[in-house]
Amino acid sequence: VLKLFLADDDHGDESGEFFVQNGVLKALVHLMKTHMNVDGYLLECTPVLSAFAHIEKYSHTVAQSVVHIVTTAMKLHTENTKVLTKLFNLMGSLAFENENLPLIVQYDGPSAIVDAICANPTDPSMVLSAIHTLENIAMCNDEYCQIVLAHGGKDCCEALAEAYEDNQEVSAACKSTLLTFNAMLTS
Repeated sequence: VLKLFLADDDHGDESGEFFVQNGVLKALVHLMKTHMNVDGYLLECTPVLSAFAHIEKYSHTVAQSVVHIVTTAMKLHTENTKVLTKLFNLMGSLAFENENLPLIVQYDGPSAIVDAICANPTDPSMVLSAIHTLENIAMCNDEYCQIVLAHGGKDCCEALAEAYEDNQEVSAACKSTLLTFNAMLTS
């Protein structure tokens, strides 16, 4: 229900303000932090936090509160593709704001993403979300692109493009990400 209120184009910002003032954002972060090993909590909290992250006013607040939790959760749930997909979606939402990228890099986001893909590369939905997130991070600047590459981002994308050559959506995402890496390195 919270996600619906936050996604409402006409009232999302107002709903976000109401939920923040009444402690809902803080409560969600607390639930994630204290119940990080419970799949159900992560599956329910992350989409709502992603909705908060899409409200420009709250994106950085969400990033400051959860990036460290998300990267830790990625390491705890390497075999659960449903949880990983939700975590990648949240990280991807946060990565759209350049202001959030230093936090994502500081808390080892690129490494956690690549490691999670390598541990469980068979879920196309999860892979797609992860690849888009890596691309968002790499697009920010040369330094972040180099960090993604140093953690195996290019090798990962190349292997996934080959493995998913029959899946047009994943293959296209991998190729797009590889083009982004090349463009960032030559600029």
